[in-house]
Amino acid sequence: MCGDLDGDGSVDHSDFALLAVCQTGPRDAVGPGCECADTDNDGDVDLSDVQAFQISFGR
Repeated sequence: MCGDLDGDGSVDHSDFALLAVCQTGPRDAVGPGCECADTDNDGDVDLSDVQAFQISFGR
């Protein structure tokens, strides 16, 4: 599920905490362990990934 960064089956506050740690900005490389936060697979965790997370939050 898009946004379920910790793999517990829901998109919640713990996933948001992981997203915040993983956020890099445009064109900055994804750090180790943060690959799942790169929802658009463009190699960074930026605003487009945050927007995708917001859409799935609470599901």
